[in-house]
Amino acid sequence: MHRRDFIRAVVGSAVAWPIASRAQQSAVPVIGILWPGVAAPAPPRMEAFREGLSKSGFVDGRNVAIELRFARAGLQQLPELAADLVRLKVDVILASGDHAPRVAQQVTETVPIVAFSDDILGAGLMSAFGGTSGPGAVQMSANDQSGHCPAAVTANIP
Repeated sequence: MHRRDFIRAVVGSAVAWPIASRAQQSAVPVIGILWPGVAAPAPPRMEAFREGLSKSGFVDGRNVAIELRFARAGLQQLPELAADLVRLKVDVILASGDHAPRVAQQVTETVPIVAFSDDILGAGLMSAFGGTSGPGAVQMSANDQSGHCPAAVTANIP
């Protein structure tokens, strides 16, 4: 009789473990990154972003997840990638460049968008995003160490 109880316990935990694991994963906030380049962002840029997140108490893989989508097939792929991030139910979208923030804005009205560009004013993103209200807009150069971008992203994490 004890052997059967043991087998039931092992089988029951094997079935319940993946369900519990998925439930825990969904509780972690998810940051979606929409990158217009044909390759992933350069490691120094991603490292600086992760470092900025950690200063706000968020560590990738521990208490926040990052979903990166980049336009391997060119800019025409951005709408599909943005829609994929929305389907994943990310908590915030960080959209880089002049075009990606506009695409993200066309795909969702519910997910906060943080625009990340070297020239937000010149690209007209501030007016596209309604000034400073609503989705965030952050001007940041490739070498910016100010931490504004991660702060704008974490401000939109529930």
